[in-house]
Amino acid sequence: MSQFIPVNLTLKEVENIEQWEKENGIVILYGELTKEGFKGYGVKVRGFYIDVWNCRGTVVLWDGKNAEYITEDKYTFDRKLYNELVETVVYDDNGGAINFSGHYYPQSDKAINLFNRLKKTLEVKNGKKN
Repeated sequence: MSQFIPVNLTLKEVENIEQWEKENGIVILYGELTKEGFKGYGVKVRGFYIDVWNCRGTVVLWDGKNAEYITEDKYTFDRKLYNELVETVVYDDNGGAINFSGHYYPQSDKAINLFNRLKKTLEVKNGKKN
């Protein structure tokens, strides 16, 4: 399953691209603008993605605009759930690898369920629940 969704927009839709993204729950990542419109690819916004860099996967809270890295210096959380979520999104959902840097977006109900369970364990180190 591809993590990228084909996006085809008219020139009118391009004029209000932020509104289109919000209404469709998709963030456009890349593409080409022509005199007919826009053709490209986006991803579904599901509240998070996994950022793999230097053979490490990090869960990133993401609303389509703002990103907050969930790291042990800022948060306490269930490490087992965290690792299972990273592995599920990178390996199972995307056929990726921990030694292949990039952003990996969730594709499965299993990943969404793991993320929702992980969110319940998240606590900012100053004592606030997320």
